[in-house]
Amino acid sequence: MLNDRSPEVKRSGEAKHALPAGEVIRRFTCPPDGGRRVAEGEQAHLTFRILKRLILVTLALCIPTYLLTRALAAVTLDPAVYHRVLDETQLAARARTDLARLSLTQTLPLTQDEAPSRDLPELSRAEWEAIAAELLPPDWTNTQAHLLIDGLFAWLNTTDPLPAVHLDLGPVLDRLGSSSGAVAFLPFLKDAPACAPGETASGYGVYASCLPPGANVQSLARQTAVRLTQVLPRSLALESLLALDLADPSVVSRLDRMRFTAQWTRVTVRAWGNICLSLLALYGLLTVRGWRGLLTQPIRPLFIAGLLSLLLALVFVGTIRSGALAETIWPGANELGREIVGYLGDTAGARLAAWGVGLLVLSAILWGADYFIHSRRRKPASQPHKPQRTRRQFM
Repeated sequence: MLNDRSPEVKRSGEAKHALPAGEVIRRFTCPPDGGRRVAEGEQAHLTFRILKRLILVTLALCIPTYLLTRALAAVTLDPAVYHRVLDETQLAARARTDLARLSLTQTLPLTQDEAPSRDLPELSRAEWEAIAAELLPPDWTNTQAHLLIDGLFAWLNTTDPLPAVHLDLGPVLDRLGSSSGAVAFLPFLKDAPACAPGETASGYGVYASCLPPGANVQSLARQTAVRLTQVLPRSLALESLLALDLADPSVVSRLDRMRFTAQWTRVTVRAWGNICLSLLALYGLLTVRGWRGLLTQPIRPLFIAGLLSLLLALVFVGTIRSGALAETIWPGANELGREIVGYLGDTAGARLAAWGVGLLVLSAILWGADYFIHSRRRKPASQPHKPQRTRRQFM
């Protein structure tokens, strides 16, 4: 018969309690009977402890990097962020002058007409601002920019070769057909030479080779504005922009690369998150001992990941503000481009910092719950009240 202190009884009693995977491996590789495998078991146990620490460090680094990539993907692939950029930075209003200059310099002269008799003069920044104020309505550029963002991000989830983006030129053509159109083209006639005696002017509108005596420059400018209203459509698609050479033809290849990058970014972020979850599950499998371990074991990796996330957010925002990363992301960007990159970087850094604070709060909640449960289990039981004996009980 076996007594209560025999090893068989002890092992049967231990079988009643659940053991973590790490403890099972340790007891299997380190038998207590002092057999030949003791030295090998101790070495295996040391290897197991090193593996557990390695998984902890990897997990603590995996979570912040995943949160950073997720924040960047959420910022760069969210159209709502770009809508806020347009509204808060007034990007469309600030780029209205450049848009007017690019459109007119690329549109004029029209390909349907004969070669111009003279080249258009170089205009100053103030003159281009006046032209933009005459031709482009105040809210037109902002509206078209919002429609462009919606069409571009809707195209990312399709297989169409080009985004279904259309520019509404109706308000611009209405201004061209009014007195504003003639006023807008007057600066192009400021350097037009006067016709010599007996010389006949050639060309039309602002491309007149010379100005005859008593010429009406307002009428010449209006001729060009009316000609544009006859040629330009009221709705201009992106395919038409490429056909008219109003944009760089390589924009098609850049759009394809952008869609490919967006798709693989989503896949990479999702895979990185699954890796972090797998590491967390593996760490819990090796360290958790019973239901209480579900509260205590995640505290350390979550706390370290929260601190590293806050530190990474500060470093990332500081790098963005220094301009070094902005130049890498957008080489040759002007002040407006650097401002856009800075806004996106600040938004991603704020999200990363918020998630880091969330991890710290979660680890604090788990620590508080474990401390509360541990203190209640250690609280000494109150002593029962002993009634005093009366004189009658002593008799």
